[in-house]
Amino acid sequence: EYHVAVADEYLTPVKKVPLELKFPSQGIRYSELTEEEKREWELKFYDPASGRIMEEIDSGAINQWLFNKDTVDKVLQTFMDFGHKVEGNEKIGKSIVFARSHKHAEFILERFYALYPHYGAHFAQVIDNYDKNAEKTILDFKIKDKNPQIAISVDMLDTGIDVPEILNLVFFKPVYSAAKFWQMLGRGTRLCKDIFGPMDDKTDFYVFDVCRNFEFFAQNPEGIIPGKSSSLSETTFNARVELIYLLQTQGDPLPESEDYELARSMGEILQKQTGDLDPNGFEVRLHLRQVEHYSKAENWNHIRESHMRELAEHVAPLISNDETNELVKRFDLMMVKLQLALFRNENAQQGYVERLQTMAAELLRKSEDVPEIVKKKDILSSVLQPEFWVLASMSAIEKVRLEIRDLSKLIEQETGKGIFYTNFTDEITAPVTIQEFSGNFGSYGSLYARLKKIIKDNENNITIHRLHTNQPITASELDELDRMLFEQSGAQTHAEFKKLLGEKPLGVFVRSILGMDSHSAREAFSEFLSHGPLSSVQIQFVNDLIRQLTLDGKVKPEMLFEQPFTKFHQEGIAGVFPLDTSKKIIEIVKDVNGRAVVG
Repeated sequence: EYHVAVADEYLTPVKKVPLELKFPSQGIRYSELTEEEKREWELKFYDPASGRIMEEIDSGAINQWLFNKDTVDKVLQTFMDFGHKVEGNEKIGKSIVFARSHKHAEFILERFYALYPHYGAHFAQVIDNYDKNAEKTILDFKIKDKNPQIAISVDMLDTGIDVPEILNLVFFKPVYSAAKFWQMLGRGTRLCKDIFGPMDDKTDFYVFDVCRNFEFFAQNPEGIIPGKSSSLSETTFNARVELIYLLQTQGDPLPESEDYELARSMGEILQKQTGDLDPNGFEVRLHLRQVEHYSKAENWNHIRESHMRELAEHVAPLISNDETNELVKRFDLMMVKLQLALFRNENAQQGYVERLQTMAAELLRKSEDVPEIVKKKDILSSVLQPEFWVLASMSAIEKVRLEIRDLSKLIEQETGKGIFYTNFTDEITAPVTIQEFSGNFGSYGSLYARLKKIIKDNENNITIHRLHTNQPITASELDELDRMLFEQSGAQTHAEFKKLLGEKPLGVFVRSILGMDSHSAREAFSEFLSHGPLSSVQIQFVNDLIRQLTLDGKVKPEMLFEQPFTKFHQEGIAGVFPLDTSKKIIEIVKDVNGRAVVG
């Protein structure tokens, strides 16, 4: 674990530097802007259909589709002022800035050179999969005295890169995977000699946290464990199944009715999607009975709740329509959700209507330049009229979907992902402080290091000596050792002290710190070794076992069947020794382990 590795001086410890900026944590409110900023806001953030000015933009938009100069500038200035420096404190140390996206990385780079134009062109560089020379840039970054000194990374430097000279990390994006977060922190944990000058080694590194990642993982140590996500095709398929069910069970059942015809036409769509599945595909074969059943048109005529569950479990996850543009898929899903909301008379329908009207208004604005839009001008105009929605039926909505679905590609191309660049004044809402990091989100890293030192400093204590040399101990001796170590450890409660031990009995913990005296470890196997000759492989096996006991003080018997002991034979001890001999060795190991506890 991190705190153990730091205490054992295998890793450099983290120092966290929370950056509390107003916009990334609270969002932006129109009412709180200056008059000049309000004028900029009014030109950019409005509903094109209604002309209404947006009241606020939430924090999740910052650095995702809204790039604000002052926010990025304040982060860069703080990082450059407070970050670890080298060459007599003249130059910022090797650093990685973790950006949210390629556009975000480019914007950070642009703002860096706007603030610090005197640095050479390669001092800071973006490293991501848009860069055809990314591998060469990474190799340059690994060289101590070569640029880039600052790498602005999108995913490529999160894991797997070993640069001991890294002194600063800037988390300019949120991270939700605990494993990913630890891997990213690992970019800075490498030890580095003489980094600040002769005999002046790397003793820690700084993590500038813009997005409250430390705070998130303090509350959610495991992070967000992702479940299986549904594809657009699967979600749309299930939504249409539900609509068919509602139309057939609660709509107009007469064959000539709109409800009946809409349910039939949707059934045909889903029946064709099911029938197009390849019966020879591995996943399809696992659900072949259901696929074959719903490939027949007649089985879509009377959908019930049990059928919905069966389709959702066995058929929907297999559905994929790779020939359809993703933007069209999203439009189809929005329209079927609108139909469901309309059928149920839900409040959500208003949101879908507004999205459709916004799209229609934007298309009409471009109609003079695009012939495809001109052909659909009448139907686009109709959805903007209140009268349309007074009488709108689900069949009418389906007609709109079929008529304009391909135009959704054009509106998305025009507006893109809605990237906006602003220059509103942000604010650092808390003093910039460099803080200790316990390593396990509230665990006891520093206490562990202290306890380890106490044990090593007291190697001559009678009980510690007996544990180290594999001698039996009594319950009273162990109780006295417990009392002494608890008092000296600095732990506030005995429960806190026990947590330091990591669920290990005290004797096992002490021995894990000191290992076992090598003479005592070999002595434990002396009688075994004196009986009969052993092959060279068998001798090496026993020597490695003794070495493991010397290092760790304990070896679980099951380890003898696993790495590192399978290097002698794939079955471990069972492949190196006969059964009776293997049992004797395991008994010796159990006896050695048992002497660290009181029976």
